[in-house]
Amino acid sequence: MFTQYTHKFILMAFCIIATACGATEKNLLKSTSQIAVDYRDALNDNNINTLIQLSALPVTFINQEWESAPDGYGWMLGKKFTSKFDTQTGLNKFLETFSPGIEIKGTKATLIPRAEYDRFKTELSGSESLWNNLKAYIFTRGEYDVEHITIIGVNPETHKVQVLYAN
Repeated sequence: MFTQYTHKFILMAFCIIATACGATEKNLLKSTSQIAVDYRDALNDNNINTLIQLSALPVTFINQEWESAPDGYGWMLGKKFTSKFDTQTGLNKFLETFSPGIEIKGTKATLIPRAEYDRFKTELSGSESLWNNLKAYIFTRGEYDVEHITIIGVNPETHKVQVLYAN
């Protein structure tokens, strides 16, 4: 009798785990660049559920402001705000306010090779260690008087987003 219930318990546990892993398995079939594009689309659509599915805890968001240049001509990067989330509740609350405030116009996820991270030393300053084991993809967010960019860091093993930089 104990064996009969043990088998049922194992079968039920397997079904629960298989269901929970379904979204992750679909993501593993996608390239990391496609994950970055999907994340961009979810941000633009303010699709919090998809953003949550595509994120891995801990996840870090870096948002950098623009400010007037000291001479009054042009713009330069200003204050940087970093938000790190270790809990699902904190991430959910953050995404509800962050997602509506960002729109990424760039359609192509361009890989930034590790050898070229120096090109973004200002943007990645202070967060270099976060990007070390990720595939970083850049999207432009419009090019008017300042060059807005978004960089999305995807873990190549989990196919989940772990870092996002936007200015």
